[in-house]
Amino acid sequence: MRRGIFFQESLWKSVFLVVLCICFYGWPGSEAIIQKEVIINWDAIREAFERYEAVPTQENSRLLLDTIPEHSPTQQIGNEDKVYDLIESSMLFHKNVIAGNECLAEAAFRLYCIILPGDTLEELEYMLAEMLKRKPELYLKLLKKYKDRFDYRRFPLFVTRLVDVPEEEYLRELKNRIKALESVEDPDYLELKGECIRLLEEVIKKYLLYDVSHSGENSNG
Repeated sequence: MRRGIFFQESLWKSVFLVVLCICFYGWPGSEAIIQKEVIINWDAIREAFERYEAVPTQENSRLLLDTIPEHSPTQQIGNEDKVYDLIESSMLFHKNVIAGNECLAEAAFRLYCIILPGDTLEELEYMLAEMLKRKPELYLKLLKKYKDRFDYRRFPLFVTRLVDVPEEEYLRELKNRIKALESVEDPDYLELKGECIRLLEEVIKKYLLYDVSHSGENSNG
């Protein structure tokens, strides 16, 4: 009889300790359920952008990256329009993203996840797609890290600066991007590399199919 009473007392003590731990430390895994607040400060980004333009060091490129949230923001403060203007107008930022400066390329990917659709988003897509041709492995590394944050955004693969040029030049540009992707051999990126190549090939195929059907209509006419 005493053994049963002792067992019950031990059981209740164990339950009490579990409840006490939950009260102090929270339910296991609850931190994954409660989303941490992430604030994007556009004014801080603008200041870091201007600091990099004035003194384009690796330290300042890292500072710019660090001011842009790595995760999707839940709140924003400051004036985003000035940052949009800097993204579109800064030749230094353009040049070094395209050249494959790792901090600036990652900053461009983070901004690509946040910027609203329009000219600025398209400018970022162009920079990243151009960077792909020069640093395809870095492109895939960053794409793998951030693609789950794209929401409705497509992979930054397709935009070029070719305006009012023959279609074959645009298709040649897409094929150059495929060629750059094909040069990556790291097994960590093979699946993503294949997906990017498939997306580019689908665009090329659509253009070619359109040309065939259009030329058929002209010959029938």
